[in-house]
Amino acid sequence: MINAINLSKTYVIKQKESFWKKPIYLSKEAVKNLSMQIDRGKITGLLGINGAGKTTTIKMLSTMLSPSSGSLYIDDLDAIRYPLKAKSRLNIITGGERNIYWRLTARENLEYFGSLYGLDKANLNQRINQLQSANSNRRFCGAKRTRRGASGLNQ
Repeated sequence: MINAINLSKTYVIKQKESFWKKPIYLSKEAVKNLSMQIDRGKITGLLGINGAGKTTTIKMLSTMLSPSSGSLYIDDLDAIRYPLKAKSRLNIITGGERNIYWRLTARENLEYFGSLYGLDKANLNQRINQLQSANSNRRFCGAKRTRRGASGLNQ
């Protein structure tokens, strides 16, 4: 279960009007006091207009981004205090072309995410090789970038 309590994220934006003036720092509140609960096994999506804070919320819920305030628990584990342990209990699939994943091969994606989850390189390579040998569509594990495949396969 994911339990978010009063999550907020504020970005500090540096604006500089000209070369001679000191920069001005502005605060942009992307998410304000969000509380929600997602039960185990539920597929959840967020809808909203551009700039509503959907991406920031998803990044906070998946521990990719630390909130400015609030609490986040994954299966009663404090995900803000223990983000690596929390990552081992959840997964996220993002879409769109603004992320890095489509620029990498399937193997590079597995290496990237494995390192994010704290897997040691030897164990990670062994697991990737096992997946590659079990995969009937081996060409996606090779040198081709994943954006060449179908969207679902890429994800």
